[in-house]
Amino acid sequence: MKVLWEGASYPVNILKVNGNQYLIHYDGYESSDDDWVDASRIK
Repeated sequence: MKVLWEGASYPVNILKVNGNQYLIHYDGYESSDDDWVDASRIK
């Protein structure tokens, strides 16, 4: 699974789901970079 961020896509894992919001972890990055995103950014 990938997430779009500033015109690029990054591999991620989904940690939590809250309605249309997803807590994602970017593969290879620190947990401090985890972010809530909406479904439109997930590919």
